[in-house]
Amino acid sequence: MKIRSCMTLAGGVSFFALGTVAHAQSDKILDDLDPNVIVVTAQKRSESANTVPISITALSGDALVDRGVANTADLVKVVPGFTVTHTNSQSPVYTLRGVGLYLYDSGIGASPAVSVYVDEISIPTPLSVTATSLDLERVEVLKGPQGTLFGQNATGGAINYVTAKPTNYATMGGSFTYSRFDKIEASVYASGPLSETLSARVAGRSVYGGAWQQSVSRPGDKLGTTRELQGRVLVDWHPSDGIKFMLNGTIASNRSDTIAGQFLVANPAVPPLAFPGLVGTPPVNQNARAADWTPGLPYRADDSFALISLRGDFELSDSVTVTSQTSYQHIKTDRLVDQDGTALHILDINPYGSAKNFDQELRISGDSGKLNWVIGGNYGHSKLSNNLYYSTTHLSFNGVFSGPPFFIPPYNQTLSTNDGTVKTYAVFGNLEYELSPNLTVQGGIRYTNSKRAATSCTSDPETPDLLASFINAYQLVNISVGAKTTPFVPITPNGCVILTPAPDLTPTGPFDINLNENNVAWRTSLNYTTDSGSLLYANISKGYKSGAIIPAGGLVTTSYLPTKQESLLAYEIGAKVPLADRKIQANVAAFYYDYRDKQVTSTVADPVFQALPGLSNVPKSRVFGIEGQLTARPIDGLNLNLAATYLETKVTADYLTGVIQQGVVVQVNAKGLSLPNTPKFSATADAQYEWSVGAEVNAFVGSGLTHVSRTTANFPSNGIEIALPGYTLLDARVGVSAKDDSWRFTIWGRNITDEYYVISDNNSVDVRYRYAGMPVTYGATLSFKIE
Repeated sequence: MKIRSCMTLAGGVSFFALGTVAHAQSDKILDDLDPNVIVVTAQKRSESANTVPISITALSGDALVDRGVANTADLVKVVPGFTVTHTNSQSPVYTLRGVGLYLYDSGIGASPAVSVYVDEISIPTPLSVTATSLDLERVEVLKGPQGTLFGQNATGGAINYVTAKPTNYATMGGSFTYSRFDKIEASVYASGPLSETLSARVAGRSVYGGAWQQSVSRPGDKLGTTRELQGRVLVDWHPSDGIKFMLNGTIASNRSDTIAGQFLVANPAVPPLAFPGLVGTPPVNQNARAADWTPGLPYRADDSFALISLRGDFELSDSVTVTSQTSYQHIKTDRLVDQDGTALHILDINPYGSAKNFDQELRISGDSGKLNWVIGGNYGHSKLSNNLYYSTTHLSFNGVFSGPPFFIPPYNQTLSTNDGTVKTYAVFGNLEYELSPNLTVQGGIRYTNSKRAATSCTSDPETPDLLASFINAYQLVNISVGAKTTPFVPITPNGCVILTPAPDLTPTGPFDINLNENNVAWRTSLNYTTDSGSLLYANISKGYKSGAIIPAGGLVTTSYLPTKQESLLAYEIGAKVPLADRKIQANVAAFYYDYRDKQVTSTVADPVFQALPGLSNVPKSRVFGIEGQLTARPIDGLNLNLAATYLETKVTADYLTGVIQQGVVVQVNAKGLSLPNTPKFSATADAQYEWSVGAEVNAFVGSGLTHVSRTTANFPSNGIEIALPGYTLLDARVGVSAKDDSWRFTIWGRNITDEYYVISDNNSVDVRYRYAGMPVTYGATLSFKIE
């Protein structure tokens, strides 16, 4: 069965195309399904999304290709209320319905608030999600806390990528894309049976080219080349009736250029010592391709990801199944990022490290007529190495002790290390009971205990005597003016330069941190299905995001303190209504979030470096929103989709955050301010028309629109609010295809109006700079299938 046209789904899900359904469904069930329905696993069992009482957006693998969704960041094109920005080390930050976590580190040390999964396997760091978009059956975006079944760190929601599974018949396919900036992307897959009980699927993808950024100071110097390789092997074994195993081996490599920033304004930490060339640097104009970086340095990532997992399903009876899922992941990152947007060597950062993650889940589920249930447990263990290497030549504070009476040469680099472990234990359960043929009630609960331990140290391993001399001079100055009341304790070369807060200012050596937390996430829902097929639901849920310990690079211990876990109490009501004989589907939801201890990046006062990023918790905040989805097929071949989200966010309790004013950190109360990265209004729209142009060929034309309103990048800094302006992006596509979908040729354009838009605005130590979104791109894609 091949279904290529855009589809509509009752139950709060917008579907632009239907590929194949969940692996557990037989071909007979697939043939019997209404063509407007897709089977999802949002509740860790296969079911029609029409009956799932949460807001979901889902797309098939074919629809992702049509809409130009090549990675998780591209989901903003199809999921209103979902935003993506970047930290100053270029880790992606996902926010869904105003819930997200912005961290300034490499991203390995802390999980996102919008969790990403591949076949229900948690991907612990956003850096490794490039491998998730390979050879997909579909993606499911679940909105709101998903902690009862998907675990902690899903306060904002969950993005579950479902891979295309091995088939019981031989098939192969692939695609080739050539686009602007000489970017080439090729992918291929092959699938089929190896024996009566064994089948396999192999897939690979390569992306190369696309250098799109141009240096404003060196004509002809470019940056932005993509270098990605991905591969996956799936093996499906059914040794006997009621027993099946799925083995997944995935590897990915990313050696793409890191993106350069656009310089905006100098903001020296020590204004009298600001580098003259920096002060005179003009801001970059609003040209997406214009940027700058220090010449001759390898601004490139060297990231790798490896996953192996084994899932086993054992049917104890017709209604009871035991599922075991075991996974091991090894993630490495090493990248150089320019953090000033100029040709000067003001500040470069090299985040590098690794994560080794083992996870085991065991659950038993059953369906006894009116009652569906699942109970299980989970154990996870992670070993983390998270490091930040800072390199500089012209930072203003480097010359603080270069004159009399010390005459200490400026140091040019520091290394902040953070090595630790995370152990997590959890038990969970979920019940769904049919009170009447039209009314069901659901309830779920999960208890989680996590233990984090880490050791931090900041030093200078390359020129150890310089940094140690610098900090020792700082101690002596404070003794001379009476600011340090304890005896002088010299730091030996290559020793940790972390000090206790004033007035002690005593070296700590390696700084040990422990964070032990536990929580109980829960969810309850009441759902009513009308005789006409409409679903009305109301649910209340509570989720948690675990605390974080990350490297800092500051002088005093306050820069290294962790954040504690955050929690979210969510209320949601919704309706999912099919109309006009299911040619129109209208879905609407309203939600209110009571947000406690939201984890945010703050500005920490440092006695030498003046101001450094740190972590803190906003005691109380709230999110209110309304979202709607409308899909229609008014005539054969025409498919329309419109979705929008409106958000109101606010800090509702006193929260003192550090802001930089004239080179000094002062405390400002953020009560009453909106949460960062939460645009009030976002919308997506898509239209496609397909018609026959011959006995064997169809033609199609389509267009997509993405609108995101103005939002703030972070809480006020430099005495002003840093805004990310709103933007509207227009995509278009036209092409031809075989009626049996054995081949498809598409010419496409993205951001065809070449609108300039900003995806993040950052304060570094001496500068403010921003990252721009992609300019207009266009290309052609040829895909094929052989069965």
